[in-house]
Amino acid sequence: MKKKLFLNLIFIAIVAVSLMPWIPIGLGQY
Repeated sequence: MKKKLFLNLIFIAIVAVSLMPWIPIGLGQY
């Protein structure tokens, strides 16, 4: 159970890092 939560946190962190460069671009379009 704890391991699955840990893997979920890693997955969320990876997604957040890959989306981070796009956030200012998305905000800049408005």
